[in-house]
Amino acid sequence: MVDPACARVLDIPFFLEGMRDILERSEDPHKSNLFASFAAVLIPNAAKQYSEDLEAITALKQIQKSARWIMSDRLHELHPLIWGHAMEAFDNQARIASIDTIFKQGCEKANQVFVSLFGDQMLKGNALIFICNQAANPNPTRSGANHLVCPLVPVVSA
Repeated sequence: MVDPACARVLDIPFFLEGMRDILERSEDPHKSNLFASFAAVLIPNAAKQYSEDLEAITALKQIQKSARWIMSDRLHELHPLIWGHAMEAFDNQARIASIDTIFKQGCEKANQVFVSLFGDQMLKGNALIFICNQAANPNPTRSGANHLVCPLVPVVSA
C-alpha cells in the first residue's frame, strides 16, 4: 500500500518526471498498465484511507492525475490482470476467487477509469471507442500471462 509519511515528503515533480521517463524509454505495455493502474486505482484507494492527512492527499492527487496522460499517450494494450491486481493494492497474498474473476474485475475497473477520465469528451457528443487493431493482432486472446492481448486504438468521433 502507500505510506502517507512517504507521500508527504515525496518530491512529486521528480517522481512524475521519472514515471514519464521510464514510459517514454520503454515500449513495454506491461509497464504502461502497471503505471496506469497504479495512478488510477491504487493511489485513489490509498487517498481514501488517509483522508485526514491533507499533505499526503495533495501529493497522492498529483500522482493520480498522471493516469490521464499515461492512458492517453502510453496505454496501447490492456492487461486486465494488472488492473485487477491493482484493486487488491498489488497484494500478492490477496485471496481471489479465480483468475477469471480478477480478469473480469480488471476489465471492468479499466473501463470505469476510461469513462471517468474521458467521459467529458463523450458528454460533448464525441465517442471514445477502443477497437482491436486487427493488423497488429487479428485474433485477440489471452496470452500465456493471462493478459488480454488487444492493442487499443483510440477513435474519437463527433
